[in-house]
Amino acid sequence: MRNNNSKDNSKIYVTHIIKEHIKTFRHPKTNSLTRRDKFTFIWAPILFSFILSLTLGKPSDKMIDVLNVSLSVFVGLFLNLLVLILSILNKDTEKTTDKKGRKNLIKETFTNISFTIILGLIALGFVLLSTWRPFSENLTLDIIKLNLKLDYNCIYGNTISFILYSFIVELILTLLMVIKRIYSLFKVEIEESE
Repeated sequence: MRNNNSKDNSKIYVTHIIKEHIKTFRHPKTNSLTRRDKFTFIWAPILFSFILSLTLGKPSDKMIDVLNVSLSVFVGLFLNLLVLILSILNKDTEKTTDKKGRKNLIKETFTNISFTIILGLIALGFVLLSTWRPFSENLTLDIIKLNLKLDYNCIYGNTISFILYSFIVELILTLLMVIKRIYSLFKVEIEESE
């Protein structure tokens, strides 16, 4: 399944993982996203991050520390989860009646976990960006007619916070989806072992 495209051969090019993740939402018969999935994984993160941006604002120093530690631990946990999923794939499945469905569920779960790792790494990057002040403190935009001053660092901080909250909400929602899939996989394993 190798592609000769130079982008696909790059060691850090992960767009194919994102594309495969999006494919896991497509309905098998219509090949389209359901309204529920569109709301849950597109509109809900935007809505919640907007609310979080308004209520919490820019993350505090303590919140940044908690996010750094939490995201770092979760990325490591997700890497271990990938190994666990691979061990399920290698198990003997003689008793499994729907081998193709099981293999597809494992593949989709593997893709979702890989996507979650990418989300966690990007969110970590935005946590670090939220601590940065790219503009000098006295750089503001005066809008004389409106008697309004815009602080560039404030605009930057709010934008980064909104994006950070979006990634965190998306990560939580994807994690819930992964948990449901892993539960389904292990439930079948447990029932077959009885």
